[in-house]
Amino acid sequence: MNKTLIGIVIAVLVVGAAVFYFQSKPVQAPTESITPPADTTTKQDNGTTERKSISISLKEQNASKETGSATLTDLGDGKTKVEVSLTGAPQTISQPAHIHTGSCATLGGVKYPLTDVVNGALEKILDVSMDALLSQLPLAINVHKSQSEAKVYVSCGDISRDGMMGMSGSMMDSGTMMENSVTIEITSGGFSPQTVTVKAGTKVTWINKTTSTSWPATAIHPTHTVYPGSDIKKCGTSEAGAIFDACRELKPNESYSFVFNEKGTWAYHDHVRSGRFGKIVVE
Repeated sequence: MNKTLIGIVIAVLVVGAAVFYFQSKPVQAPTESITPPADTTTKQDNGTTERKSISISLKEQNASKETGSATLTDLGDGKTKVEVSLTGAPQTISQPAHIHTGSCATLGGVKYPLTDVVNGALEKILDVSMDALLSQLPLAINVHKSQSEAKVYVSCGDISRDGMMGMSGSMMDSGTMMENSVTIEITSGGFSPQTVTVKAGTKVTWINKTTSTSWPATAIHPTHTVYPGSDIKKCGTSEAGAIFDACRELKPNESYSFVFNEKGTWAYHDHVRSGRFGKIVVE
């Protein structure tokens, strides 16, 4: 009898201890595996986002004296921004502009309508990626005289991969940063393109395509002091290579180059013909 009672007591104590243990043990919430969203931004080896851009020289047609430049910029998400800047354009007339198939020498039909050039400028965002646009070459940007004289072309430029630059630069195998390079032609009508937008560290080269001399240098005439550190007085000194100033007259087919490291909008001119101006926008 006593042995039976003792057995019952022990069994009750064991069951009670087990119930107490499981009730007092903390319950852990199930863990949830969270996958971070995919990063669709294309980055270079140095971690910066690369955005492609193409610079196009627009040359006069039919003795219009309208010259300038166009820039195509890949905005991502299947969109490309088109910007046009013309000198010599009328101030009160809207000039239709389009991207045509073919080249300026053999223009085809309109591929992408743009907004009109007004006071020498236009900006339009196209619903097409840069890669898709370039896959359709040859293409050209063409500007017409007016709505009523649309058959008269006043300025045109061929879209080419040669004008492409990665807006953050590209990496060489050695890991050093390559400079972007932009070329500006010095023509009888002035600088072409007249306005160029580049990233800091871009090398800009002027080539004299005229039959006379030219002297590109930072504004203002005649002191050449607008670009930081520049001064015509430094020409002929050990500091001449560090200033935005050719410091001499370029003969036909000669060139001058300068690397822009200071961000800002920098006006420049031809020291020989001080009425000719250009602009470098450094981002």
